[in-house]
Amino acid sequence: MLLRCSSCGALISDRARVCPLCSTPLAAASPSSDPKAAPTGPAPAGPDTPRDWNDRGGKLFAAGRYPEALACFEGAITRSPLYVEAWVNKANALFESGQREEGLQAALRAIEVEPLFARTWFNKGAMENRMGRSALALASFREFLSLATSEPLKLVAEARRATRELKAAGKRPAPRSAHAFLTQASQLIGEGKFAQAVEALDRALALLPNLGTALLLKGDALSEMGRARKAMACYDHGLEADGSDPRLWHAKGAALSKQRRHEKAVACYDEALRLDPGNLRSRSGRAWALFQGGRHPEALAAFEEVLARERRDSLARFGKACAEDQLGRPADAARSYKKFLDRAEPRLAPQIEHARVRLRALKA
Repeated sequence: MLLRCSSCGALISDRARVCPLCSTPLAAASPSSDPKAAPTGPAPAGPDTPRDWNDRGGKLFAAGRYPEALACFEGAITRSPLYVEAWVNKANALFESGQREEGLQAALRAIEVEPLFARTWFNKGAMENRMGRSALALASFREFLSLATSEPLKLVAEARRATRELKAAGKRPAPRSAHAFLTQASQLIGEGKFAQAVEALDRALALLPNLGTALLLKGDALSEMGRARKAMACYDHGLEADGSDPRLWHAKGAALSKQRRHEKAVACYDEALRLDPGNLRSRSGRAWALFQGGRHPEALAAFEEVLARERRDSLARFGKACAEDQLGRPADAARSYKKFLDRAEPRLAPQIEHARVRLRALKA
């Protein structure tokens, strides 16, 4: 059973006494949460999902068994390299086991994975504060507070208290870092302010020229601005700097699909999925690249694989119907179009219209 921490909102095992993210005691923990009853090794029993590894790491962390907890968090990240909560927990485990610099590096990686995940900034600021790096801590708390509109009030109050104490001691925040510019750019992209986002990302890249996430976001912003060639150059530069980032392979695959270079797009999606097998966006993108490339039998199998993992994926349901339609399977296509129409979101208006037209034709 999982409980939600009342302070930071993290999902924690009911056997834990303390939240591994913010160290808040868990009042609702079960009587069996005695540290002596913690797991005895890093391998999770039962399912082998990233969440299983992360949850087991949380139990070990709560028991003060930081090296074993670290092994579990790394197991979660191996299975899902974009699992931001596992990165945050890895940072905590490294820090508490005495590897403080490595802990800060893991916190920075968590920001790269999800620049708008506010608690990572709080986590980083708390680490820096404990290390006596007041200027950096102030800057981190500032970033956290700029994002904390939906964060627990207790966590916000703690960041404000730490900020007041540091300022009262005469401390000033450090200049904005490359990772802070990542966060700013992510906010601007979310607001549709792509040109301003590119400016913020250029400032990040001036500080860290090979920062993969900055190149990824810059490519995305340029793509939204209709500058496809420059966007592709950003993705390629990012892959030269870090070929292990599945997001860059996915972004390049999507860009190639828009250029109708479907075979190369499929190869990029394949690499993204090799690095992050659970990524449904890449799996769906691959299915559409196969379909648009005329590889309809493979596309059908790919759409069915997406739906096996997420039955509510309307776009995959639509793709399955289209593939069946192209393969001359009218009864199957009609059933799939109908299922799609039963659950399709209003945002899929063009697909809804196509499905209605084809369903009428198939019935006729």
